[in-house]
Order: sequence, then C-alpha cells, then structure tokens
Amino acid sequence: MAKRPSSADVIAANVRRLMKHLNLSQAELGRKAGVAQTLLSGLLSPDGASKNPTSSTVDKLADAFKITPWKLLVQDIALDSLLDEEIERLVDAFATVPPEGRLTILRVADAEVRYAQVPATVPIKDTGT
Repeated sequence: MAKRPSSADVIAANVRRLMKHLNLSQAELGRKAGVAQTLLSGLLSPDGASKNPTSSTVDKLADAFKITPWKLLVQDIALDSLLDEEIERLVDAFATVPPEGRLTILRVADAEVRYAQVPATVPIKDTGT
C-alpha cells in the first residue's frame, strides 16, 4: 500500500496548482492572504512541505483563493472541483440528509463514475425508424 501524503503535502500541492492556474507568485499570494512570503516558501518548497501550516494559515489561503478551507485538504482533487461551488452544495446535502438519502447519493455518484469510464466506442445502430 502506498504511503499517504501528509496534510501539509496535500495543501502545498493544491496551493501550487491554484497559484499556477491564477498566475500568482508567492509574494502576490502572501499579500492577498495576509501571510508572510517566507511562510509560503517554506510550505511550498519540496523539503519544507513537512512544515505543517496552522489552521489560521489554511483559512487565510482559502480566503485568498475564494474557496472553503477543506478543499485544500483533498488529495488529487480536480482543479475545476477546487474552484467549483457546486461540490459544496453536494457536501452540504450529504451532511444533512438521513442515512437512506446518503446511500442514494453514493449510489448515484458510483453510477456516474462508472458511466464516465465506459468507452464511447460502441456504435449506435440506426434502426431506420
């Protein structure tokens, strides 16, 4: 089993991707988030990712990116999901429905994942009707 990355590594990877997408330097993000550029440098450096950011730092970074803080902690989250507000509606719905509703949400999500993985190479026959 592969070793799971630390939370700091996941946060650093997501911050790097968002910075690249938004074309932000460490200094620009530092100003926008109200955190020291040296703190960002430590977090984002390959050997510095072992430095664990405080919850306050994560909150400030998330605010700067206009996302909720928990998204920075999701490993391998798609960039569009990081930036999309719809995923928050899904999480809120999941958290507030009764257990039966959660099972339905999971079944639908599993079906959508399976459907997305089906190759679109099967030709559709024209029945002539």
